[in-house]
Amino acid sequence: MEASEESESMKEIKSVKVRRVNVVKDVLEIFMEPQVMKKVLRIEFTNENAIDDDGVSRELYTAFWEDFLAQCEGEEERVPRLRPDYLEGEWQAVGRVWVKGYIDHGVMPVRLSPAFILACINGIDSVDEELLMSSFLKYLSTSEQSVVEKAVQGSLDKSDSEDLLDLFSRMGSYHLPPKENIRFAILTMAHKVLLQEPKFILSFCLHVSPIARELLLPSIR
Repeated sequence: MEASEESESMKEIKSVKVRRVNVVKDVLEIFMEPQVMKKVLRIEFTNENAIDDDGVSRELYTAFWEDFLAQCEGEEERVPRLRPDYLEGEWQAVGRVWVKGYIDHGVMPVRLSPAFILACINGIDSVDEELLMSSFLKYLSTSEQSVVEKAVQGSLDKSDSEDLLDLFSRMGSYHLPPKENIRFAILTMAHKVLLQEPKFILSFCLHVSPIARELLLPSIR
């Protein structure tokens, strides 16, 4: 037996049942306990015949992220938002699901904003302007993306300016800045939406070891 197989066989096995209709709630309850990271999970979906093999486990993590990201905000890329039923423990549990799902089965929340992911791993200051702008554009709807791109390029017409003002207003700013400051204003808005507003989540969502952080970094490269 190889060392890695021996190490795996020595881990405690934890058998769990999960309801598909409540997959986020059920999985978070399992991952509220930090020691789950050291255990081998045997997964069973309630009222289904399949009992855990790698396929069922991967399916669990994939189903979790599909439902979890549906509760987040954004279009092509999404960002979690504060919610009254999630406190520190719940966000830490989300982080454990993230790490264990990736380490054990290579499952990642693919629609989670790369700017948000990098901020979780290396801190808000590690997110440069290029990634921030790219993530913000994919957070927006197609029509909003077009308006923002025109604004950055300096090619707005009157109709575009009205649409851009609507976007700024929706995000808390009720006037357009001078043309020469428009890129800075958009980056400031992106920073607010993608990094500042979910800052509480960032502080707990990936409260993991440096080794786990390094393992997750390739997911945004």
